[in-house]
Amino acid sequence: MSVCLPAFIGYDNWEDVQLQDDSVEDGVFADTNTAGVTAIDVVIEGITYDYATYSSNISWDDDGKVSVQFGRLVTTAGKKRGYFVLKDPTMPNGLRWYPDFLLTVFEAPAA
Repeated sequence: MSVCLPAFIGYDNWEDVQLQDDSVEDGVFADTNTAGVTAIDVVIEGITYDYATYSSNISWDDDGKVSVQFGRLVTTAGKKRGYFVLKDPTMPNGLRWYPDFLLTVFEAPAA
């Protein structure tokens, strides 16, 4: 099941996504341990927002909570699909996270 998130172009809203997996007990989902993760990239509609460039807009904690300022990344309104890529020293090319998230992007209001 995908997570549905809002984004407001140009705004600083942080949206949180809790990553979960069944690596501890098969079939039982729990918060993902991301203590060793060195970067999380965000991919939206084929555009990669890499952590090295967008570190002020992407963060996470050791318990798998990923926080993103989507309104600082996307520039066009509409419905979009995205996903996370987690990286650490053993996976320098990254682990493509599933499921995807769905993003509804709203235009910034006229000033």
